[in-house]
Amino acid sequence: MHALAGSEEMVQATRELFASLSAQRAELPKASARWRPILRADRLVGLWTVDPGVGASSFFIRPAARGLGVGDDVVEQLAERGHDLLLPVSSQALGYFEERGYLVLGVEGGALRLRAPTRVENRRAAASVCLFETGTQQVLVGQRLTPPWPGYWAFPGGKLDPQEPALLGGLRELREETGIAIQNPEVLLQTRVYAGGAGTIYAIDNFCVRVSELYEPELRLPELRPYWVALDRVAELRPMAAGTRRVIRKVRRMALAEPPLPL
Repeated sequence: MHALAGSEEMVQATRELFASLSAQRAELPKASARWRPILRADRLVGLWTVDPGVGASSFFIRPAARGLGVGDDVVEQLAERGHDLLLPVSSQALGYFEERGYLVLGVEGGALRLRAPTRVENRRAAASVCLFETGTQQVLVGQRLTPPWPGYWAFPGGKLDPQEPALLGGLRELREETGIAIQNPEVLLQTRVYAGGAGTIYAIDNFCVRVSELYEPELRLPELRPYWVALDRVAELRPMAAGTRRVIRKVRRMALAEPPLPL
């Protein structure tokens, strides 16, 4: 958000915001004194606001921009800044934020306050690995067979052992869940994502590792059914863990040299 959007477009986006709140029979959170534009490629894709006094933010993604990962980008950047979120009490999006590691604190000033995952105490550390074969543009992803996300597509990974470095833990989980052992990994990208599941908040470090061949995974191990999938098709798999989808977007941006959404 380095420049102000055109006034007419800001007016239209504000109308859409009020229409959305009206449909939810909700009032504006108290943090909404000044709404700022969210821009992507010079398009006004949403609005956000922050109340420094309470350290909480609110945001709105325009209907035409939904489903493109804009909300995930905003949530991630606000979380990294340590901003809690204020939602209308009647919001239908609560599950979306809980899946991304936000913790419900309660009602504050007529709005629902969610604690940013970066501020949640007692998070569980975890790691995962995205093997990326750059020649064929394929990644290794699998369908989980065990809790907390059975049936979901995700990268090989899991909880870290005490004092275990994240990369070593991710490679250990890769070996345990796929039978693939990587020596001297070439890490192209490291991404921290947060996820909520079964009452636990996970801080997951994902490592995108370049490989020069499509290693054959073991398909009879008990935790994951891994497969190589084209990078431009992998996001179509359903259901998929929210953190996995966020990593895939970042890997695709890296492969296409696309800039991140500024906030």
